[in-house]
Amino acid sequence: MKHILTIVLVGLIAMPLLADDLDVAIVIGDPGYYGRLDDIHYYGKPKLIYAQPVIVEHVASPGGVMYLHVPPGHYKAWKKNCRRYNACGRQVYFVDHNWYEHTFVPAYHKKHPGKHKGDPKHKGNDNGQGKSKGHDKD
Repeated sequence: MKHILTIVLVGLIAMPLLADDLDVAIVIGDPGYYGRLDDIHYYGKPKLIYAQPVIVEHVASPGGVMYLHVPPGHYKAWKKNCRRYNACGRQVYFVDHNWYEHTFVPAYHKKHPGKHKGDPKHKGNDNGQGKSKGHDKD
């Protein structure tokens, strides 16, 4: 009986801590989304953090250029963070946060109605790319 009471007590204490990680989905086009942006030129010329692409590792078949919206700590320490975005060995352009928020997001919502938070048609997490509630402050 004492063990069951201890387990229940630990469970009650841990529930609020775990609740923070439950079913949080941020999708492309949402203000808090960080990750790959496809078909970026449809949304106008992107404002970039660096004029030249960044590449960490040279590989035999690097794939195409990627445009990413990432937190400042991630692009400043890209060698440490490229694996999070499956982008090591790729040429990466980092888009400016204000451009993403004020140009990309509104245009994305126009092109893809029903795919952003707050829209009653919104479902899922858009291929799992932005399935996180925040980012690290490296």
